[in-house]
Amino acid sequence: MDGVTWHAEIKATTDNAKLGGYNGEYTQNAGLRELYTDITGGDWMARLGKQQVVWGTADGMKLLDIINPTDYAEMAQNQMEDSRLPVWALNLEAGNTQIVISEPKENVFAGLNRGTGTS
Repeated sequence: MDGVTWHAEIKATTDNAKLGGYNGEYTQNAGLRELYTDITGGDWMARLGKQQVVWGTADGMKLLDIINPTDYAEMAQNQMEDSRLPVWALNLEAGNTQIVISEPKENVFAGLNRGTGTS
């Protein structure tokens, strides 16, 4: 094993009024935004924890980002990485192969689907 690193992105305070009084785990204002560890060895890498999995970028579009849901509550005001909601996942990469096992979550629209799951 070559190395182990940790990453955390935590908001010490949140603006509960920003989303109409809702401040759940899966919003742009979540207190625990990201928390994961990277483990590397040889030609492989594993990332485990609450994270964003990004596949490709195009000017202002997220065509291939299918792992992480998007919070559209403030969609015209934020960068893509801020509106993309991190989920609990295991991301394995070895050579040209990537395997992602993630928690299923829906996109969030202002005033809609609060407190609903994917089932």
